[in-house]
Amino acid sequence: MANLFNNMIKAAALAAVMALGGTFASQAAIVSLSGTCDFGCGDVGIADGTAYSGEIELVDSVVVPNGSFDSSDVLGFSFELGTMLINDASAVAYNMSGTFDATVSTLVEFYIVATEAIADDTGEIMVLISNESFYSAGIDGYCSDETCTTGDGGEIVLSAPEIAVEASEPAILGLLGLGLAGFGIARRRRS
Repeated sequence: MANLFNNMIKAAALAAVMALGGTFASQAAIVSLSGTCDFGCGDVGIADGTAYSGEIELVDSVVVPNGSFDSSDVLGFSFELGTMLINDASAVAYNMSGTFDATVSTLVEFYIVATEAIADDTGEIMVLISNESFYSAGIDGYCSDETCTTGDGGEIVLSAPEIAVEASEPAILGLLGLGLAGFGIARRRRS
């Protein structure tokens, strides 16, 4: 019985180390965006008023009160509007930056451009720029260069996005494993 208990403690300690190793390694926070297609939506086969959505996955280290991020902090992204789908696997260029508010619940400003084409080609594009109040998408858009500093979003007009931020939580398994390992050590010292 004591051998079984010792093996359980070893397994719990190993789980704690593995989980906490993941906790201190690269984690991610998710910025979710959603809104509606306001005008020209038929170009992507949807009705005006149809919802659009997107997610940007960021490294946790930038998700702090009044913190900022740029494209180098983006781990992945996906934007969807009708049949349009642009993500980090399909985009040939993107440029994303933003600043969180003091409570890290939304972005106070952002510049988000992702495209599947660079001029002279055209393809799907999503453009969300807060300081210009410019929110657009297109199936025949493009960026002028690989840094996507300027983009032609086409004729599809989007509403300003609602934004929510979800930061990752500590690894519960790691904390549970550490607790069980502590019980094991305390029990072993009593024996």
